[in-house]
Amino acid sequence: MGRKKEVENRDTVHRQHKVEGLEARLRELSGACTQLYKALVQGGYCGPNCPDLQRLLGLLLPLLNQHSAQLSLLAAQLLLALKINGNDLVYVCKLVFEMASEKSNDWLFKSTGITNEILAFLKEANFLAQQNALLYCIASIKLMAGPIGLGLDLLCQGVLQRLLGVLAALCPSETPVEDISVISKQLLVQVTAALRNLADHHQSRLLFESRSALPLLCSVLRQFICDGDISTNIIRIFSKLSAHEDSCKQLADHVSCASSCLSVLQKNLHKQGLVLRLCYLLGNLAGMSEVACKALCPEGVETLLDVLQCYSLHGGLNLLAQDLASKSSYTPTHVQLDSSQRSQKLRPHLGKKSDDMTQKREVGQVDCEEDEEVMEEKGEEKQIAIDVLVKCVRVFVNLSAWEAEGSVLARHKGCVRRLIQMLECMMKMRIIRENQEELLLNLLTAFNNLSFPNLASLSPFQEKEILISRLLLKLLENAGMEVMLEILRTFGNLSRSQPVRTLLLKSNVHSLLLDLMDTGNSDICYLACGILLNLSSDLDAQPMLETHRLINRLVVCLVKTGATNDQLAFLVCQTLWNSRERGLCALTQPEQQLLITILTKLQQPNREHGDDHDTPSECGAPRVDWKENLVVLAKKLLVSTQEAEQLPLSPSTGDLGRVKANWGKCLPDP
Repeated sequence: MGRKKEVENRDTVHRQHKVEGLEARLRELSGACTQLYKALVQGGYCGPNCPDLQRLLGLLLPLLNQHSAQLSLLAAQLLLALKINGNDLVYVCKLVFEMASEKSNDWLFKSTGITNEILAFLKEANFLAQQNALLYCIASIKLMAGPIGLGLDLLCQGVLQRLLGVLAALCPSETPVEDISVISKQLLVQVTAALRNLADHHQSRLLFESRSALPLLCSVLRQFICDGDISTNIIRIFSKLSAHEDSCKQLADHVSCASSCLSVLQKNLHKQGLVLRLCYLLGNLAGMSEVACKALCPEGVETLLDVLQCYSLHGGLNLLAQDLASKSSYTPTHVQLDSSQRSQKLRPHLGKKSDDMTQKREVGQVDCEEDEEVMEEKGEEKQIAIDVLVKCVRVFVNLSAWEAEGSVLARHKGCVRRLIQMLECMMKMRIIRENQEELLLNLLTAFNNLSFPNLASLSPFQEKEILISRLLLKLLENAGMEVMLEILRTFGNLSRSQPVRTLLLKSNVHSLLLDLMDTGNSDICYLACGILLNLSSDLDAQPMLETHRLINRLVVCLVKTGATNDQLAFLVCQTLWNSRERGLCALTQPEQQLLITILTKLQQPNREHGDDHDTPSECGAPRVDWKENLVVLAKKLLVSTQEAEQLPLSPSTGDLGRVKANWGKCLPDP
């Protein structure tokens, strides 16, 4: 045993020495390759002019298979610098691609400088004779261009310009798509994928804007609308760029961008991941420029309605309703685990859903693990469908924020009907309670924007004002804070209509509004006061409002928050003006003196203002010169208040010059 142990130790030492010798030899070879590369560059011998080229190639090619990543990349760098071609070039590019597949090799790519030779090859490559080598090189760039890879280094070396040059060379605008070869289409997939990864970097966005890349990408998108991979990559580039204002403005102002995206949407309606990104992109474009809106409305309205139809009935709302039904009816007494009878926790998912659905087995052949996979996939499918609805409704929100497009949508029967049906469906199936507040808020914002236009003729939206108001009142009963605020914004516009005001008074909404005025929150008071302003414009509503001490509570609100908020003070004063003849006489002597004091203060030119004095309210009220209007109104109201101190209460006689409020349109956050 002692002799055996001695032999083993001797073998271990021998192997260790052998490994150390091999590592030393590899280091020497790597150093020799580095020195040789520098010598060739300095002497100008790179390329076919290198002396004794064949012998040098015979020495370098075997170094590619020495099981050393560093030596292989250095040898590949030398070979690319020598401008090899044919099968040797393809082999070297394939090796580089395999090395780029390992993230642990990123430091080698950075230290060796092989990326310079790859980019030089892209600049000089023959697109007809060297397509396979190009495919491997561009795929390598795609792998290295990720957010945690070498993207920034590649951008500094001019990779974006090289890729755009390849893109322009592969698909000239006059060439029909049918005439482009299969390998060229594969190259386009890799080029657009590399650009997609580079779009994550801030530096690339500036290059995209300055290098006329967006028009080129729009042109390629128009050519390859039917190619799922190419169009998906370009849409992902656009969606990333549209999250930033300058890039989004350029995209939105490009005439063909929105229309091309709309064409892609029409042809890929059932590809959830792509539809989700397209709706997100179109929402950003619609909120940025009227050029994009004109491309989408009215031509694209039917396509967007098809998206809502598809993902409401056969997607998110339907699946969510089935899930709710299963929760109320499921009992764990069956042997079979049916994916439609169980629910999984939802997970946000923006990727493409797998096309391979696990098949449900017969009773007695249940595989619990596979069933859980089906459940997880079903949960992801449901969440993607809900996300699509959220983004698609947001497109309508941003379209309706523009005056012309908002009027078109308010007159579009299909649009109004679909939005109402979605709200009814969500309320009927109790989906609102299932953490789907974002979809609900977007729907309410769409109703708010559609209620804004004052159309000469009766529109389909105006025909449904009472129905919408009843739905909103029912929704208001159990609404959270954000939902309640959005409902109040919508009623701020709807309450311009006499039938809606009558409905609100019958529903005792004014009592809730006055309670909200007592909260002292500026935003809540602003929204509630806007509706009260419209209600107070009706003489018949005055007695009902007086029973809830409207004037007294308005004075309290004006004292608490109006002194430092011109917008809110202006609305409160308008409401007081509407109710001045009856209401001011109902004030007690201290309340009248308090009102006179605050009205006098509002007229002072150098008084302090709140932070929001020169900015529009969050509810989107139109910009006006609040200060001048407020001073004029405060003077008139002060005179009426002082007269009311001396005059008894008398009935109203004629028109009191009443005013109504209306809200501006709202844009959701990108």
